[in-house]
Amino acid sequence: MDLNALQDFVLVVSHGGFAAAARAQGTPKSSLSRRVRDLEEKLGVRLLDRTSRTFRVTGEGSDLFEQAAPTISGLEDVEHALRSKGGGEPTGRLRIAAPTLFGNFFLGRLAARYYAAYPRVELEIVVGDRTIDPLAEGFDAAIRVNSPDTSELVRRRFASCRMQLVAAPAAAARAGKLSPSKPNELPTVFFDNFPITPPWVVVDRGRRFKVAPRSIMRLSTLTMVRDAVLEGAGFSMLPDTLVGDDIADGSLVHLGDLDGVDVDLSIVHPSRRLVSRRLRTFIDMLAETFPQGEKPLPKNKARWSRSA
Repeated sequence: MDLNALQDFVLVVSHGGFAAAARAQGTPKSSLSRRVRDLEEKLGVRLLDRTSRTFRVTGEGSDLFEQAAPTISGLEDVEHALRSKGGGEPTGRLRIAAPTLFGNFFLGRLAARYYAAYPRVELEIVVGDRTIDPLAEGFDAAIRVNSPDTSELVRRRFASCRMQLVAAPAAAARAGKLSPSKPNELPTVFFDNFPITPPWVVVDRGRRFKVAPRSIMRLSTLTMVRDAVLEGAGFSMLPDTLVGDDIADGSLVHLGDLDGVDVDLSIVHPSRRLVSRRLRTFIDMLAETFPQGEKPLPKNKARWSRSA
């Protein structure tokens, strides 16, 4: 099998199409298309369905990508590790996946700092709120929220924040005083990927109470949830990083913190062996930004951006 053609196929699938892959690689789109077509003919299967308007990976293409992406990434790591041996300047492509909120607040500035320090690395950061599998999806690493330890991935925690029960003042007033003796049923705006199963145990200045959230809507990003709560739609459990300013200026009421649960941010990657120099320098930059490893993320968004 032609490894160059296989590498091109992985590149095209990773970027979601020929045009984006061609721009990223600096290669003519026609060359990529020809090599992928040659690979299909060699294997005797159709890997991609593509027209002028659509692009879809076939079942056979998905199977090949899942098997080939880690192999191609490993070969690239070998190449760049050898080139960088002895402390040379890191080079090559670095793909990082991250949660939307963290990416929007923080990673643009970090990307600029990283480029200033390592201009020969082509850094690509993709944000989204589904769990990314770096091995299967062609990423060097992923930043995850509350990531469990696994045998397949190395995890390094670098920051945390608190989850807070909040509502607009009018919504909080309608709910009245919350009962410490029985679950409080509250109309709740849910974040799709919220990991804590109800009922929630909430602590407010030493007083504990339970919340039985009644879902009134589900939204796919934390910023949408915050905006809906600000408009008075209901209650929600949101990170202090996101709502700290709103609580400070009175736009939201803070009713307590989720008991005993921090939101941990970790970066995960496939192996301790042969970590590329470009990934190692990115992880080191995260560690420098949060030097104590468990330092809470600053609650003030403006200050957080400046600290980056």
